[in-house]
Amino acid sequence: MREERLDPYTVKLVCVCGYRDFQSRVERSKTLNPYAAIRWDEKKGVVFEMERVNRERLEIITLEEISMLISSEYDLNQVLDMIVDKTAARMGVDVCSIYLLKDDRLILTATRGLDPAAVGRVKLKLGEGITGAAALQGSYISVKNASEDPRYRYFPETKEERYSSMLSYPICDKGEVLGVLNMQTTAARDFAEDEIYFVATVANLIRGALRLRKAF
Repeated sequence: MREERLDPYTVKLVCVCGYRDFQSRVERSKTLNPYAAIRWDEKKGVVFEMERVNRERLEIITLEEISMLISSEYDLNQVLDMIVDKTAARMGVDVCSIYLLKDDRLILTATRGLDPAAVGRVKLKLGEGITGAAALQGSYISVKNASEDPRYRYFPETKEERYSSMLSYPICDKGEVLGVLNMQTTAARDFAEDEIYFVATVANLIRGALRLRKAF
């Protein structure tokens, strides 16, 4: 069977026996990324949002990896350490930290970006700092210029830089605050709605890890 391309979208099949057929087959060079999203821009017209869609696809992969960690035999501290590593890498942030609530204090339990020696040493009251405020109100706080926010709290022991943007997302279980998941960046940044949704999903997975290990 011999193939003859008639145009970028159609192929004619020709057999030595005289049989002929036509098939719709998009030319390889014309094939669109199956994950491509399209939006309309008033200035540019139709735009393919390849970067965003590919990022969302990678986020799904990261969430699957975190889900596998939760059901693994790793202890809680190991799981949380790996979660902050994966989340920071996927979000492209300079710092990702997890604070867990114990005896009415939010304790730094895992971090990527802050001084590891600060783990277990940095403690916040509910309502203290942006992290504590998010825990107290039970809803996330996103601040583009965190150091200028009156709620911001700086801890010298973390040896942190003066981070600009901050996203604090509470980890809750049936209205009970278990901790807070933090993102920080040195460059000013507005966290997009889909990014906040990703962080919310990670926070829910952390809740699952806490419940599972508490049960055992």
